[in-house]
Amino acid sequence: MQKETTNNVDASKIAINGTMDAVLTSPPNVPVSVGNRSAKKLIVNMEILEEERTMTDGTTYIYWTFVRYQEVSFRNVQD
Repeated sequence: MQKETTNNVDASKIAINGTMDAVLTSPPNVPVSVGNRSAKKLIVNMEILEEERTMTDGTTYIYWTFVRYQEVSFRNVQD
């Protein structure tokens, strides 16, 4: 059995070269690979609302909803 290695990199030491807007999509429409480029600060523009709902037994619960992206099952951040 081969031992799994981890790459522990101190993120505070990674040089950031500019910014880039994140592409939020639904599967299978994932963005293409960005290739080999320097690290960028990724900007994610998303509205998140906290809402309260009631279950059939009368119990209330609070949850977060991602406005406009409710149907998205994951956030693909390949950048």
